[in-house]
Amino acid sequence: MTRTTQIQDLEAREIFVETANVEGEMLRGVSWIAVSGPLAVTVSFQAPIANAAELEPLFKSVVQSVMFLPREHTAFEKLRSSALNSGGPGPIHEIESIVASRLGRIKEAMTALEKAIELDPDQAQWIANEPDLKPLAHLPAFKKLVPPPEQK
Repeated sequence: MTRTTQIQDLEAREIFVETANVEGEMLRGVSWIAVSGPLAVTVSFQAPIANAAELEPLFKSVVQSVMFLPREHTAFEKLRSSALNSGGPGPIHEIESIVASRLGRIKEAMTALEKAIELDPDQAQWIANEPDLKPLAHLPAFKKLVPPPEQK
């Protein structure tokens, strides 16, 4: 069975398949597929049929929160690389501030930025140069928290 859904602003398809695993237990598999130009994303979920009805809505809400960003928004790649190289937990506060900023949630974005800088003061310079946070740059609270961007 298939049905239409959305991932961000892209039309997507949900594909449902029920099959038995090697032990004979029935499983439900759901794949969400979206295509945008030459790029495609597929996210798959598989659970025992007995649990699928309660788990599937939770997983679908995660899938529908996926964000596609153009290449000029480099913040997430920098954060991903930083997290992979650090060996520690990911910089969730920076990500929260970028997402909140892009969604127009200014107070939420500033709270996340304050926490990010509190945990790692060296992030202030990176934040000052981040294009995804430019909508916050005019705010007095942002100017107080973040130094002016470095001139290139």
